Amino acid sequence: LIRHFIAKFSSENSKSIEGVSREALDTLMEYHYPGNIRELENLIESAVVLCRGDIISTEDLPAGVKTASEPEILNFKNFGHGYSEKVMAFETAMLNEALKKSSGNQSKAADFLGISERHLRSRMKKIGLVNKYKNRSEK
Repeated sequence: LIRHFIAKFSSENSKSIEGVSREALDTLMEYHYPGNIRELENLIESAVVLCRGDIISTEDLPAGVKTASEPEILNFKNFGHGYSEKVMAFETAMLNEALKKSSGNQSKAADFLGISERHLRSRMKKIGLVNKYKNRSEK
């Protein structure tokens, strides 16, 4: 559907949008679409109009889509979760993002975060990410 809407609105707006970035696609996949397909269609139309390049990025998506894809526990205005839970959720999201950005390479992820690789592994163990990301920096 995303590809279909990109082609449709690229043609209507005389643009040559080739697709959507991985990050933008992840954000679109995590959004809940209260308006179903019509809402997706409107989001893609808006993104095509706003897109300055040939790939739709997260910057081209409306702000409501980007914030809605974050877990509710990370919403600092929501006090339904305790402090410790929010800190753990934030740390987990931050480590996951660094590991995703580094393709699972723990040395690079530690560099992104400005911490030692040993500290990263310690936090990963505490949070339970050790089995999810094997250390690719040792290869």
